[in-house]
Amino acid sequence: FLGVRQVLMFGLTRAGEVFWVEILALRSRLFNMAVGPYVSLGVIQSQGWPYILTFWAVLDFVFLYGNHRFPRHWLYWQDKLDLFNEANPAVGVVDDDTYMRLLASCIFVGAAASLKRLFLAVYLGRRSVEHFGTQLERLMAKMILIGEVAHLARDIEGKRSLFEGAALSGPPPPVVGDDTTTEEQDKLVRFRDLFLLEESSSTEEAGPSPHAAERKGSDVAKRATTPVDSATGTMAAAESPGSSPQASPAMAASRGASSGRKRDEAGRCCSPGNYGASSSPSSSPPRSPGDGGASSTATASTSTERNAEKIDTSSTANAKLMYLLSEWEEPELNAGKNSKATVADLVQFRKAVSTMNDKYPFSRAFGHANTRESCVRSSQEVFDRLMLSAPSDSSSSANSLPFSILSVLAMDRNGDFVDAKIKSHIRLFRPDRDGNLSKLDFVKSVDTVYKQLRLLRASIANSRQIDLAFERIANCFFYFFLVIIAVAILGINIWTVFLSFNTFFLGFSFLFGSAASNYFEGLLLIFVRRPYDIGDRIATSNPKSDTNPNGSSTWFVDKVTLFTTTVRFATTNEVATYSNGSLAILRIINANRSPKAIISVLIKFGLETPFNKITVFRTAVENFINARPREWIALAGFRATRVEADFGYVEYKVIAQHRESWQNLGPVLQSKADLSSFCLEATKKLEMKYESPPMPVNLSTLGNMDFGGIFHNE
Repeated sequence: FLGVRQVLMFGLTRAGEVFWVEILALRSRLFNMAVGPYVSLGVIQSQGWPYILTFWAVLDFVFLYGNHRFPRHWLYWQDKLDLFNEANPAVGVVDDDTYMRLLASCIFVGAAASLKRLFLAVYLGRRSVEHFGTQLERLMAKMILIGEVAHLARDIEGKRSLFEGAALSGPPPPVVGDDTTTEEQDKLVRFRDLFLLEESSSTEEAGPSPHAAERKGSDVAKRATTPVDSATGTMAAAESPGSSPQASPAMAASRGASSGRKRDEAGRCCSPGNYGASSSPSSSPPRSPGDGGASSTATASTSTERNAEKIDTSSTANAKLMYLLSEWEEPELNAGKNSKATVADLVQFRKAVSTMNDKYPFSRAFGHANTRESCVRSSQEVFDRLMLSAPSDSSSSANSLPFSILSVLAMDRNGDFVDAKIKSHIRLFRPDRDGNLSKLDFVKSVDTVYKQLRLLRASIANSRQIDLAFERIANCFFYFFLVIIAVAILGINIWTVFLSFNTFFLGFSFLFGSAASNYFEGLLLIFVRRPYDIGDRIATSNPKSDTNPNGSSTWFVDKVTLFTTTVRFATTNEVATYSNGSLAILRIINANRSPKAIISVLIKFGLETPFNKITVFRTAVENFINARPREWIALAGFRATRVEADFGYVEYKVIAQHRESWQNLGPVLQSKADLSSFCLEATKKLEMKYESPPMPVNLSTLGNMDFGGIFHNE
């Protein structure tokens, strides 16, 4: 019974575990589709001793329990092997009530442990998805954008001759090891037509690629009567340097109008200062006719020009109205966040997290980015590849990349720009008001995403450690009650044992009552409230008192457990440890989860300062802020806060919103210092500097003075 048949039952149980768990549940999609995700996840979570204990007892119930002849002796019909017939007595074990209770207890314990694992896996996984899902989604979107830029840079480097206008006979020759699809080739051709300022005549003579020819043919049919930008006042045929002498005038005019219009449109829509007013085709400015041969064409062009002027005027007025209106943020709707994450969401979340541990988080085209040094080096290489397509006669700086080059990634199959994609690139790279992007700004943008990636990875790893600690605590309570139920199934009265220890537990409850209460508060703080993560900048204060409007002293979170939180003072790098229970009653300010920083600068003007000078000062400050789009969002306010007639000044407050949150305190303080210095210099140039009047000296506060004693000798 023990030496042969139980060993066989154990071997069958292990074989079943390998087949059902390691082969079907973990490697077969058909099994997941057949039984559902929860059953499949439950089978996976039962791997180990719960599966073995449960199904070993089930097999014993089937093959080794009962009062008939088969459970006692499997080969009872033969008389050659006495080990498996009645010659070897079973001693009444297989039909014993205690044996049945033991099997039932084993099945209950194994099934309950598997269900507990399933519940904790789903519960803790959903908590991670709900807490980190939004951050991970935004981070993955930025990583995808950087990967697309890296692929574009690689294509530019591999097809450099295409952008330089080399002679082509038919389709462009493939690069060694190139597997570019037809759609990607067509995108590159559109990229050349859009952003290359000069095209050689040899390219026109040899003929473009068939995809470009087909697209240009359709463009000619649609845009032969399309007017050119009215701001230039000239025809596209006269401005197109790449037109061939053998080409027809209509073809040259239409090609010049198309490329000129799209270059102008790309430059305007990709410039942060002008974006929004001309991003749609309906708001583009009017253009003069490309042919001018037919009167109907001229009439249609005139009507189109008038409509475009009306639309452009309307869009300009709307832009001015939006500028004059006060800033307002749309309220965040949390209706969709109440839906629970599915098992498919948990699997997708795990796969996304695993990509952050790769050596190529931004794609292989970007290069190594497993360390900050390698990420900075790869960023510079990508920027240098992008600069290969920069026009040589560009008015921008030699070290600046025209942002319109990246706008090819925001084009759909029809060659139109997708507004959402353009805005995503602008928010990520933040070009200047002229639409240029320097190497330093490009590397800074990628480095910011890299730091967010590392901090999020550390936060998720620390969250897993907290989940494991919580699971250990849950296991203590679970297995405590599980043992009680399992012993009760065996028929043992365990309550008498607990009653004997009742007095002992009651004495310890008075001894550790306050500590247990404090520990439970800290447990709720970390596991339920989760007010901070690894790397967050936090500040603590009394909730009954107001915080400092100029900012609070902050600490960096270095380590979080269920018992303590280790922090580091941001100013001096001093390390301290809080008990989580002591933090539960405090106000915790999280700079990383706070919105964009709002700072204020106080300026004093004399009472005799005219209001027109104050208006000029505000305009100068506003221009200073608008000229730095990578630092500031907008001027949020400029108002008088105090009037002191006795001291002869009026105090104004300059309120501006920064691009960074208080988490990145260094750039915020530096920008505030620059703004304060500019305000001081502006008051000097406008002769608005306030000088406090001399204060009178009250000699009576010095006490009684014996002036007679001074002249006593005289």
